[in-house]
Amino acid sequence: TLPAEFVNRLIQQLPVFILSMLSGPAIVGVFNLTIRMLGLPIQIVAASVTEVFRQQAAELYKSTGNCFALFRSTAKGLFLLISPAFVLIMLFGPQLFSFAFGENWAEAGEFARILAAPFSLKFIVSPLSYMFMIANRQRLDLLLHFLGLGLFAALMVTGHRLDPDYGMIMGYGVTMTTIYVLYGYISTQLARGHESKPIFKTNL
Repeated sequence: TLPAEFVNRLIQQLPVFILSMLSGPAIVGVFNLTIRMLGLPIQIVAASVTEVFRQQAAELYKSTGNCFALFRSTAKGLFLLISPAFVLIMLFGPQLFSFAFGENWAEAGEFARILAAPFSLKFIVSPLSYMFMIANRQRLDLLLHFLGLGLFAALMVTGHRLDPDYGMIMGYGVTMTTIYVLYGYISTQLARGHESKPIFKTNL
């Protein structure tokens, strides 16, 4: 798991490096505030859910060969928790950031609108992706991390060329959405255990 964690840390810092090189420190400051605020629910709520899910899912998987019922109920609960925040950000993102941090930070609210959906998806999928550990699919996890690293770099640079102001943020959001949809799908199949079809027909 160490290489995957290293690549994960690199992915988290990569957008800052790319924004610094192509857009300058002002955009980096706005971006950092946006992801800090959007990441708070993940740090506070999803991290706690992960601990509970990890213990219960591991026990069920070991004793019965699957933990899909727990997986599904956890996913539904996380969806219900994040939905109100998602709606508020989509409707009032700039106003909320302006109220909390001042008028100069309204652009962070626009960034938050763009990233609300991928961060909501991350909130739901992150705890459930522990299925990779439970099912002993660390190699597949590492492969997906490398895929994410390449996508982040490629789509953010491409986005900047298409739209210097918001293109990189759109590229960041598209990459996050793609990766977490893929993680969510594979985690679902892993939670089904022996009932699921082989993933990619490999031993990864």
